[in-house]
Amino acid sequence: MGSQSRVVREKQIEKAKSDLAGMEEKLRKKGLKPEVVGKNSEIRALKAKVRQLNSALETIDRLEKKNEELKKHKAEKAARPPEKKKKGKKGAKKDKAAGSSKKARKKSAASKQKKK
Repeated sequence: MGSQSRVVREKQIEKAKSDLAGMEEKLRKKGLKPEVVGKNSEIRALKAKVRQLNSALETIDRLEKKNEELKKHKAEKAARPPEKKKKGKKGAKKDKAAGSSKKARKKSAASKQKKK
């Protein structure tokens, strides 16, 4: 996995751009036309690398912005007084153990049959 550090990514971009410029200059000195230079596989690979690194920087920017917003939201939430929780009605929840087991269902079915 690549580095998540802005500084490292910026250095990688600088290196890729300098490599790209050096490669273009080398090919021009050989006497190649600009259209041919742009079609060179090494040039295309270096341009793709620069695009990838720029995309990574954008992602880092987006994550940093999101983290700042979260920190701000947490600070605001901590500054507010705590909310009082509402109490529920007593006995509103049924006891799960009362009728959930097989034995309990059989017992209730048997007691209904005895009443008939």
